[in-house]
Amino acid sequence: MNTPYITAILAVTALSFSTAATAESMSKSEYAAAEKKISSDYKSAMKSCGVFANNEKGICMAEARRTEKEAKAQLKASYKPPNYATYEASVYKANTEYLVAEEKCNSMAGTAKEACVTDTKTYYGQ
Repeated sequence: MNTPYITAILAVTALSFSTAATAESMSKSEYAAAEKKISSDYKSAMKSCGVFANNEKGICMAEARRTEKEAKAQLKASYKPPNYATYEASVYKANTEYLVAEEKCNSMAGTAKEACVTDTKTYYGQ
């Protein structure tokens, strides 16, 4: 894998954990600032995907979207901690993991691709 790709994903992932750690006592302005930071990290991650071509670019973009959605769901869950927000965060995570796995299957061909798609659908219950 290329270093810019790994760096971008790690940066956005680190942000998602840091925003989750701010939990409970977050004001509206802190929430808005954290949301803005997530969006800017997402945009920079998407920009770093430009160095890739074809399916690698699609995988990079899907992982950037996944990380952004997970970070936003975790932020929402930490800002408003009811069970529904936590449930919503886990649903976002599962859906975006499925999309990334599906994108990875697209890089395969023939029976390997069919097996990958079938396994992915079975694993994620799609």
